Amino acid sequence: EGVEEYLKIFTFLSLPDIARVMNIHKGKPQERGAQKALAFEITKMIHGEKSAVSASRVSAVLFGEGKLTDLSKADGVYMRAEVPMTKVVQGTSVVDALVALALASSKGEARRLIEQKGVSVNEVVVTAVQATLSTKDFLNGIAQIRRGKKVGLVRS
Repeated sequence: EGVEEYLKIFTFLSLPDIARVMNIHKGKPQERGAQKALAFEITKMIHGEKSAVSASRVSAVLFGEGKLTDLSKADGVYMRAEVPMTKVVQGTSVVDALVALALASSKGEARRLIEQKGVSVNEVVVTAVQATLSTKDFLNGIAQIRRGKKVGLVRS
């Protein structure tokens, strides 16, 4: 893995800081801490620290490590501008949203997923097949729909 070398070449982190990042990474490589540190440092150099922090929070939401509620209003603006989303109107059924996001191949599959409690909207499990997306589901104009580990975003 070349991430340690990349940290040395492409960032201004000190060698002790890089060693600390790599020690953490070696303890839990599945968390990809070194890669996240590299991405953060490069984003910070190019776009500034504020944008790097925002991109980090948005990435956490996109990869299932964070919640939509963790995002600031500015993060929501950034997300709407940079992340592909499916546009829906409030009142759209969760079943239709799952199909539109390609998280389910059909309405029948979407219904089965909901019946099996395999779908959540903003971290709240959907329990009714007839559930719809309402105003309260859209935080900064965005709702997060999750099917297992797969995440889809819709905007109003």
